[in-house]
Amino acid sequence: MAKKNNNAPSPLTFDLPLSLIGKLGAHQKKLGLKSASEVVRLAIGEYDYNEFKTSSEEHRQISVRLPADMKSKLAKFSKKKKSQRRRAPPRSDRFARSEVRQKEALSAECAGQ
Repeated sequence: MAKKNNNAPSPLTFDLPLSLIGKLGAHQKKLGLKSASEVVRLAIGEYDYNEFKTSSEEHRQISVRLPADMKSKLAKFSKKKKSQRRRAPPRSDRFARSEVRQKEALSAECAGQ
């Protein structure tokens, strides 16, 4: 049986506002990098986490059971407002907090340049 490589790259999804996506593209071009992923890896690698201070409130995901008619009404309103309804997979609180901190660090890094 082959050994599992615990250091192998694995995907991590970031939910970013379009304004930040634009900044990633600008930095990619400015730095001559091949992809937005390279910009993110560079930012995460160089970020000083000891200096990071957040002013945002911590978020938590909740799951709520809705009657079919209420769920349908929300879906129609969402489409009308051109919002994207997203089903997030269940996560542990520890993972969710870690992901929020990573997103905030990336946002702060890109906003600072």
